[in-house]
Amino acid sequence: MYRVSDEQIEFILDDIKKRGIEMEDLQLNLLDHICCILERELKETDDFNAKYNKTIKQFFKSELWEIEEETVGLLYFKNYYKMKRFLYILLVLSLSYNAIVLARLGYEFYQTKKYQNEWKRIEKVSFEEGLEDFKLKMKQQYPEIISKEYTYITFNFDLYPYINYGEMNMEDSLIYNMQIKTETISLKRHDSLAAIYRSINFVYAYRYSDESVDKEILKNEALTHNLIYVKDVPKLLVGYGNFKKRTGISFPTTFLINKSGKILYESSVSMSFIDKKLINILNEIK
Repeated sequence: MYRVSDEQIEFILDDIKKRGIEMEDLQLNLLDHICCILERELKETDDFNAKYNKTIKQFFKSELWEIEEETVGLLYFKNYYKMKRFLYILLVLSLSYNAIVLARLGYEFYQTKKYQNEWKRIEKVSFEEGLEDFKLKMKQQYPEIISKEYTYITFNFDLYPYINYGEMNMEDSLIYNMQIKTETISLKRHDSLAAIYRSINFVYAYRYSDESVDKEILKNEALTHNLIYVKDVPKLLVGYGNFKKRTGISFPTTFLINKSGKILYESSVSMSFIDKKLINILNEIK
């Protein structure tokens, strides 16, 4: 199986940026998706540049930046116009039903503010504090867990927890489809690693804890045998961001730490991609 090199990864990411993709999470997801296709289809004797150019063209009709425009429109405007049209119908049909819908909108607004306020409240948390909170949450959720010398943590791609992806039109939502494919690949790869490297706790971390997260964990647990799923650990991500002097809430994060909290490996590439550096470190630990 062909393995994309670090230099080729840098080339692909740089090309994605040059083609007008400015959203970091979209850049990384495109990078993941393209790398997966190349690793699956490229042979050692094939010309990388030719295959890459053919692959990248699958993602757009005219220009790659069209994906970003579509994504922004889907995430920020589609639900608004859909709800506005729905409200007009409700006003005609029933004032009482309209009241129920408004109440629901109020709840969603409340949920959005709650997440924003929670992020504001913990925005100065240190990495050490975030790590302690993570260990506490893992012990609470897995009372029988054996604390191993090393812990591999990758944050799930729950960027917008207050958006109900289940109500989006999947045929129109490129981001949703890419996310599902990415997470499925990630599950299989990390579950295999966890089965091989038994001296390491492999953890899928979720920033938040709500019904949608619980459902996803149940679904993922049915597909895996060796992974640990820990929810409600935003402090760890904030603390890591402060430690690395990064801002925002949307960057994907993966890191390997020992019991003392020392970071042995870290990556800003989305979790479905496993590079050679990580494998070398895992082999040394093993």
